[in-house]
Amino acid sequence: GSAGGGGSAGSDPGKGDGKDKTLYMYSGQVAFVLLALSFIMTDVVTLRVLAIIANAADMVYCYGVTETPLWLNIRWGALYIIVNIVQIAKLAFDKRTIKFEPRTQQIYELMFSQALTPVQFKVLMSMGKVREVEAGEVLCREGEMASKLYLLCDGAGDSVHDGVLSGVYVAGNFVGDSEYLQDTEPRYFSSVVIRTPGSVLEWDYAALYSIADRHPTIAFTLRAVLKDNVVSKSKRANTFAPLATYRGLLLGILADGNVDIQERNVLSQFCATHEVSFKDHANALKSLGWTLEEFDTGFKKNHDPTRMASFVHVHDKHSEAAAA
Repeated sequence: GSAGGGGSAGSDPGKGDGKDKTLYMYSGQVAFVLLALSFIMTDVVTLRVLAIIANAADMVYCYGVTETPLWLNIRWGALYIIVNIVQIAKLAFDKRTIKFEPRTQQIYELMFSQALTPVQFKVLMSMGKVREVEAGEVLCREGEMASKLYLLCDGAGDSVHDGVLSGVYVAGNFVGDSEYLQDTEPRYFSSVVIRTPGSVLEWDYAALYSIADRHPTIAFTLRAVLKDNVVSKSKRANTFAPLATYRGLLLGILADGNVDIQERNVLSQFCATHEVSFKDHANALKSLGWTLEEFDTGFKKNHDPTRMASFVHVHDKHSEAAAA
């Protein structure tokens, strides 16, 4: 599993030894179910707790399913349990010993506490800076080359596209997230102007790209958080016509070349609410370079981030056409 172990529950049980193996077989099934659940956990502690229980169940299976206990599997299972217990203890220790100033603690609890450990968050924070913003300040301008990612810590801002208010930003919202997910010289889709004074956490794209090799877990988690934020923003959008909004929602979801069950549910709900037909869905996919088969399988063959970035530049034209 994600945290190790639990891989022996598929062994053939011994025959002719006279033992009732029902309990042991159930233990083996429990082991696999818990390991499967651990793969979808985003909370690190929950994942490791599931891994511990799964390995314990697998050890029970290995002890009694055959005439002679499978000691090799049992020993490795015990080792995996010890490793996970140590890691949980380390996470608890880090949480108690690593203290953030009130504003940083607020940011951590607001967006990252379920996904990153305090140590990982400290690394992410070191790549950026917190600064004050005043009413009227422009964080980014529509059409300009995107180079910074912002997290609004407090205050509020307005998103303006083609001179029209297209959304509102509040604490916990990212600015420049969909552009960052494109991976290659995108331009800001809309301007964001601060309406209520507050503060932002600001990162340079280049600094964030650089952590992928050194801290892949942090980089992966950040992309997942940003992807969720893009989906949330698209669901809130109500200025553009439904088809244009749906295309923008698709653009955010498909940016990394994958689509999961949760994202499919979001798209299905949007289509049902706004009467987006299957034909409209297919046309939107086609306009973004995806086929229905690729969407159904959940990934884009030969995904090209550069090609996806080009769609950001022309998205406003689709919006105007859909609104006409």
